[in-house]
Amino acid sequence: MIAAKNNLSETGSIIFWMVVGIAGVAGGLAGELVTRFGLAKVLKWATLAIAASIASLTTASESILIQTLSAVMFGATFILITALYGIWSVSCFPEAPSAGFGVTFFLISAGQLISPTLAGVGAELWKMTGVFQVTAVLCLGILLLLPTQDVRSM
Repeated sequence: MIAAKNNLSETGSIIFWMVVGIAGVAGGLAGELVTRFGLAKVLKWATLAIAASIASLTTASESILIQTLSAVMFGATFILITALYGIWSVSCFPEAPSAGFGVTFFLISAGQLISPTLAGVGAELWKMTGVFQVTAVLCLGILLLLPTQDVRSM
């Protein structure tokens, strides 16, 4: 969608996805952020940021600047949230941390496998703008599931 609307060349598209990936390096700060602010607070803010990054594509999808900022925010928060789920899973299953961690990443992988198909079906029904809107709202639903006990380390 982003490449097509902005007539990005193949090289431009590759660079755009590289920006998303490079921004993901920020996810490596998960442990430090959890130690400093607590899992619940970091997960809350990361969830709000990823929902905003997705929703921004529905409001200003013609602006390459907005799209690039969205890509940076999405890349950073997607990897961060993935790491936060790993930290949370270890704290939920202290007697079998590797099992909790494994199940968590299996579910993330299953979502990555299933979601593109659902997005394709949604795009036929609502166009990609609608898919992004629904996805942003679903991200906000995570706020209802935040940890009740704050975690500050693994």
